[in-house]
Amino acid sequence: MSRYAGKTGEVKIAPHGGTLAAIVGVKSWEIDAKCDAVDVTGMDSGGAKEFLSGLTEWNGTVECFVDSSELQILDEIREGVPCDVAFAVQTGGLTFSGTGVITGIKPSVSVEGAVTLSLTIQGSGGLEIS
Repeated sequence: MSRYAGKTGEVKIAPHGGTLAAIVGVKSWEIDAKCDAVDVTGMDSGGAKEFLSGLTEWNGTVECFVDSSELQILDEIREGVPCDVAFAVQTGGLTFSGTGVITGIKPSVSVEGAVTLSLTIQGSGGLEIS
């Protein structure tokens, strides 16, 4: 069994239909993929609940250090902008990708620390795993 270390992960993003570009200085990323469970329990279910697969959804967050080389990406990526995104566990490895909408941009500045930026993406459509 092989396990992965997050140290070589990456996130690529672009306005929808554009060329994906790697975000420099990614500190962490996370995806939350869900599926609704539709309750179809009837009197004939033998006393146990039964469910069908319902609608799916996903969202992701990226936390990165702000790097001067990313200022062009930040000019194009704004809240409300449709985007394409790919989250890689390792460079060239297991990847989660899809199309979404930027729903949050949260810069964080502290006198004691590095400037960071968090992006929140609400998926629109399916999440591909490759």
